[in-house]
Amino acid sequence: MSEEFNTVLISAYNEFKDDPDSPVPVELIKEYLECEGIQVGENKDGSNMES
Repeated sequence: MSEEFNTVLISAYNEFKDDPDSPVPVELIKEYLECEGIQVGENKDGSNMES
């Protein structure tokens, strides 16, 4: 997809990832970004992972 769209998804993911009542499907966004080769979330050491 487009780089701009991926940027918007990364923003949405980062904003709502810890929100239990997230208005966006955070897990689906994460899965899509991973399919695009963009890692989001946390590394095994607990540090944030963003490309």
